[in-house]
Amino acid sequence: MAGTRSASRRSLVKRLFGPKNRHREPQGPPVVRRLAWVLRWVVPTLVPVVLVVVGWSWGRARVYQHPYFGIREIVAPSHGRIPADVLRSTAGVALHSSIWEVDGDVVAARLRTLPWVRTAGVRRSFPGRVILDVREYRPVAILQVDDAETPAFYYVARSGRPFARVEPDDVQDLPYISGLATADLEATA
Repeated sequence: MAGTRSASRRSLVKRLFGPKNRHREPQGPPVVRRLAWVLRWVVPTLVPVVLVVVGWSWGRARVYQHPYFGIREIVAPSHGRIPADVLRSTAGVALHSSIWEVDGDVVAARLRTLPWVRTAGVRRSFPGRVILDVREYRPVAILQVDDAETPAFYYVARSGRPFARVEPDDVQDLPYISGLATADLEATA
């Protein structure tokens, strides 16, 4: 069939490309020709685009609410002082809620309110896992703040920032820094 100029090839080409003779101008009034062009090229191109635009909000809502994207696990590796349960409760992410509802910046800001947290980040691992990445401060010294009657003790990070109060049952075998008052700390902050 290749290379032939018979009626069978013409009918095949006619079925594929329509009854258009490439050597002659199409027949009929210009309005009919424009309408035929619109029906042949514009409508098949625009119909899928319109369907996607209209169906986007409906489809998006169905995907967001689908149980496949429900949170089944909140991973909070605890390598330091803060237990994993405290990290999970502070993050405020509920099990079985949609993974799309987790705002990483908001959850990380909540985690940074804990005194031992130096940096915090949140990752979504599809389909149903949220991973809390937390780095804790490492104390290098203990700061003794001399107030009126009872001194207060704070752990100090390598950067010089006091970050958490020393509890009575904590390990206190670090170098001590003394001679500062609360007013001195507020002046440097």
